[in-house]
Amino acid sequence: MTRPPLTESFIPKLKKGQLVEVVMGCTGTRRVTEAELQHWDAERRRLGDWFDSAGESRLPPRFASDDFSPGRKLTVLRAAASVNHI
Repeated sequence: MTRPPLTESFIPKLKKGQLVEVVMGCTGTRRVTEAELQHWDAERRRLGDWFDSAGESRLPPRFASDDFSPGRKLTVLRAAASVNHI
């Protein structure tokens, strides 16, 4: 069963706690989880990689790229749109 094509102006009404399914795939950014930060810190300590090539200390990542492919299910945490400049 195929879905009818969505118009470009289609904006669904999202509510906090709602389970949604990605219909049209895209690549976006998301906040890094606490587990990912702990993994990053453990790897940095294990490798002793404290500074970059310019001699500046490495900062933990705040955002990560993610692939929102069609069919992926997500839970809405906040129903507000915002743009984060990286």
